[in-house]
Amino acid sequence: MKKIIFALSTILIVTFCAYTIKCQDVLIKINQLKTYGQDIIVNKIIYDDESKANEEKNQTEKIINMELNNVRIVLMNSDFSSIYHNNIEIKKKEKININYGKDFQNSEIVNEDKIISCGSEYFNGSSIIKISNNKKKIHINSIKRNGKINGYKGDIYLYKTENGIVVVNEVGIEDYVAAVVSSELNNSYPNEALKAQAVCARTYIAKRINNEKYKEYNAFGDDSTAYQVYNIVEPDNKIKDAVAQTKGEVVTYNDNLINTYFFSTSCGYTTDYKIWGTKKQKYLESVHVKQNLEEAETQADFDTYIKKKSKTDLENKYPFYRWNVKMSKSHLRYVVNNYIGYDIGKISKIEINNRGAGGIVSNITVYGKNKQISISNQINIRKALNPYGLGIKLNDGDIRSNMSMLPSSFFSIENIYRNGKWWGIKIYGGGFGHGCGMSQNGCKELALSGYSYENIIEFFYKKTAIAVIG
Repeated sequence: MKKIIFALSTILIVTFCAYTIKCQDVLIKINQLKTYGQDIIVNKIIYDDESKANEEKNQTEKIINMELNNVRIVLMNSDFSSIYHNNIEIKKKEKININYGKDFQNSEIVNEDKIISCGSEYFNGSSIIKISNNKKKIHINSIKRNGKINGYKGDIYLYKTENGIVVVNEVGIEDYVAAVVSSELNNSYPNEALKAQAVCARTYIAKRINNEKYKEYNAFGDDSTAYQVYNIVEPDNKIKDAVAQTKGEVVTYNDNLINTYFFSTSCGYTTDYKIWGTKKQKYLESVHVKQNLEEAETQADFDTYIKKKSKTDLENKYPFYRWNVKMSKSHLRYVVNNYIGYDIGKISKIEINNRGAGGIVSNITVYGKNKQISISNQINIRKALNPYGLGIKLNDGDIRSNMSMLPSSFFSIENIYRNGKWWGIKIYGGGFGHGCGMSQNGCKELALSGYSYENIIEFFYKKTAIAVIG
């Protein structure tokens, strides 16, 4: 009997580990899955779109004598599904130079639109092509952002690979930062908020100077939300001025560059470094994003707090400050099973086991007829409780039905009973994003209340200093 059980368990584990889960087109890798009798514990899952939480964790960058003039960024395809392009269409707005061959010893001036594929003769002597435009922007027809063709400053490098062409933009760091700020925020934000975002964006990319993921392309990151969105919207003069006013400035802790994590909207609280792992990042503390900093902290009952609006919370008028959604037990069974790749049976209950700093949910248990599932880490929890197709009601009354994960992991669960039977749950939540570091809308409100960008940075990243890199 023991041999049969062992054999079945082995088959189950092998089958599960071999199962490729595709949840709303997000590739996941299961790093650690343990089974104990009737329990499955999901401890750690790394997502391609969450690499900002996992890459370079042990990297420490000393700020002393650091020089950084240019950055290299991988440009993803138009829908951000891949770094590989079937072909590249260069739009002629000015004369462009195509440099190719060994050490780019060959050069051709092109006066017309150009399509380059892996079979192009430009790749005959080398797998790398360099495209330049005499310090003018290069427009790539085959890469669209929000349906538009944006120009890229700097040079474009094309790498021929067996999967397609990889596009890398080498650009001056200040130009890069401006195109990040314009894509993350917009010019309606106060100048001090734009400056704070500029310093954070510059710090974030500088810390990834030795990025392992794109090492073969000498790139620091890509232009997706896995790092920082870049050149989705081209910067205007207001944003360029804000970046220029903070030229070279970065955030440090004990003379080291910090991880300047940021997100859209808080529930009123942020969380600390523990959502990224066990390595201490003392500057990432939980803070209350509120008007009166001298007011006593009162968060004894998070369930009560998250169901109401606090007048002192700076972001209490933003749509994602508060939200709620109902999930039936049939919907829960479908999304949880889809997420883990295993049918746990009819779900009878979901419990919140642990909360982290600021009230963030860090562990839940899903009770199924066949198995009970323990899920840890905010991103796992948000994606396991996938609300796609359901109406998430926002703070302003708007309804969102196209979200493939919960807006945040700051939430409370209320059971719903119909005709005396458990029907499902109602989730009361707040905030949008991972919730660690700087809230962008909180940053905006602090700037409107008179905070300088230095004060804003100190508010969200404790005991830090601002330094200048060359």
